Amino acid sequence: MPRTNQKKGNRTNATTWTGLGGKQLTPEQQKAVALAAARSKKAAAVGGATSQRVNPKITALKEIALLQGRIKRNSGKSTELLMRKLPFQRLVKEIGEAVKPRNMDALRFQGSAILALQEASEAYLVGLFEDSNLCAIHAKRVTLMPKDMNLAQRLRGEISAHETNKSIVPNGSTGPMGPLRF
Repeated sequence: MPRTNQKKGNRTNATTWTGLGGKQLTPEQQKAVALAAARSKKAAAVGGATSQRVNPKITALKEIALLQGRIKRNSGKSTELLMRKLPFQRLVKEIGEAVKPRNMDALRFQGSAILALQEASEAYLVGLFEDSNLCAIHAKRVTLMPKDMNLAQRLRGEISAHETNKSIVPNGSTGPMGPLRF
């Protein structure tokens, strides 16, 4: 907090601000100091402490620990869904439209069916990523590559050797971002 000195002028008593070391501040500097003080008071009143830059690495590690269940929100491991519901619902409907016969009416899904599909697909993908990560670690790498996913799927018996370069999307159709290849 800057100290104030009272100076007696010809007409009025003007207050001059002094910073550290007793130097007088210019009016621009005074305004800057006042704005900074107001911002810090406003930030403290709204959200707590003043804004401080957070290291992105620490944020990422906290998020990973939270998703792995090492940090407990309420109790036990987290059972939250990892993917958002509406994008997953659109994906299910798009795949359903690609698979259904042409003479059939539009497919309809119950909300509980889509939720069950989402939970099952997330469990499958988490397991696949865990196995793929083990394959990458075995190869003395930390980067996950498509060949790790192919190897994990082959070891699980899900795909054969000649199917490793085929598209996952049925009938060769493409999804919203093109064919999914691993």
